[in-house]
Amino acid sequence: MAKILVIDDESAIRTEVMDWLMFEGHQAFGAENGRFGLESAFQLSPDLIICDITMPEMNGYELLAE
Repeated sequence: MAKILVIDDESAIRTEVMDWLMFEGHQAFGAENGRFGLESAFQLSPDLIICDITMPEMNGYELLAE
């Protein structure tokens, strides 16, 4: 299945989304903000990134621009 990166600063939301993705058979990875998400995206080369917009350090729009 797909390798999916979930980027969200709220741990409960990030964990819930990752749990559902893993339940469906996907590989799910998490990052707690845009900076870690960007690093993880380069390291993991995910098939899909699910990203929150409002986060500290680097928001979703800034992440997308990078």
